[in-house]
Amino acid sequence: MKRFIVVLVLLIVVAAVVCVGGQRLRSSLFGPESEPEAVVLDQEAAAAIGRVLRARGHVVPVRWMTLSFQTGGRLAELAVQVGDVVQAGNVLARLDTSALELEVQEARDNLATQEAQLALTMEGATSAQMAAAQAEYEAALAGYEELKAGPTEEELIVARADMEKAAIALQKAQAEYDRVAWVPGVSALPQSAALQQASIDYERAKASYQILTTPPDEAQLKEAESEIAATRAQLESLKAGPSAAQIELAQSQVAQAQTALAQAQLRLEQATLIAPSHIISSTVTDITAKEGEVVGGGVPLITLADLTEFQVETTDLDEWGAARVTLGQGVEVRVPALDNQVLPGRVVSLAPQATVLPTEDVVYKATIVLERQNPALRWGMTVRIDWPIPKDMQP
Repeated sequence: MKRFIVVLVLLIVVAAVVCVGGQRLRSSLFGPESEPEAVVLDQEAAAAIGRVLRARGHVVPVRWMTLSFQTGGRLAELAVQVGDVVQAGNVLARLDTSALELEVQEARDNLATQEAQLALTMEGATSAQMAAAQAEYEAALAGYEELKAGPTEEELIVARADMEKAAIALQKAQAEYDRVAWVPGVSALPQSAALQQASIDYERAKASYQILTTPPDEAQLKEAESEIAATRAQLESLKAGPSAAQIELAQSQVAQAQTALAQAQLRLEQATLIAPSHIISSTVTDITAKEGEVVGGGVPLITLADLTEFQVETTDLDEWGAARVTLGQGVEVRVPALDNQVLPGRVVSLAPQATVLPTEDVVYKATIVLERQNPALRWGMTVRIDWPIPKDMQP
């Protein structure tokens, strides 16, 4: 009996030590308990509360964005650094624009050329162009008539005389060569070269005479007729002035050149990263590259955030909890980094689709606005969220 009493006393002592030690351990880890600031609920809702749902989350700015260049390139200038406060329209960064500036100049030159061509088309042919076209047409007519008529008597006499003269010269050169043909190394003597030249001159004169005396074939006549038709069409076109099709083509080329210039100018403008017009005042919170490095198009470079207003996003709200969250519901947000300070909040959104974690668990992101801000809040701080579950929604 005495042994039983001793054991009972020992158990009571151990229980007391554990209770006191647990309270001290809790105090050392989380600090003294303080009364949380109550979330305002109407009397009817307060009466229906039976349990509290808990979840974890982190602090994020209400307004933030990442900015990137639309096209890649070498980062020539970073005009800001982390911590800077920027306003709408401030220049944040620039890419190397050497090649882009050349593209703009080439586009301007091409536009000037096309505009000049349009002006010439609209003005029509000049007197000099008309005279040249008339001369080409008349030359084509004359050439056709000469081809069809064949050589004149005078041309035949001259051609025959040239051929006979070349034949005499060849005979003379042959005789001179024959006198020295027995000499060793005769090919190096001037008589040999003279004979070769005389032979070439005779063959050329003979071919010219044969061409002159050969009547034109059908292909030659058709070619001459085509030349007449082409030069006549060109002359008539100049006399008639520019057609509607010619004007439309020239205008289209000007429009294409204008578009090319606008595109080149846009690419040049996009090489400068500017704070968007819809922001009022934002802080640079992250920069992912340094000057001189190559950055990719569409790759986030600078992060801007309004650090004057934060909200909370949950990170482990499971499907059971998501089914019991209602929009507009009041919650308590406890911030461990701020000595477990409790901030009142309100649920403003719940993700319609779950996020599947690597563990294959599913979570839903709930967004909570804080009804009171604390200047000590920082982006990324972890929080614990408590919100009441009405009795009719409990399992």
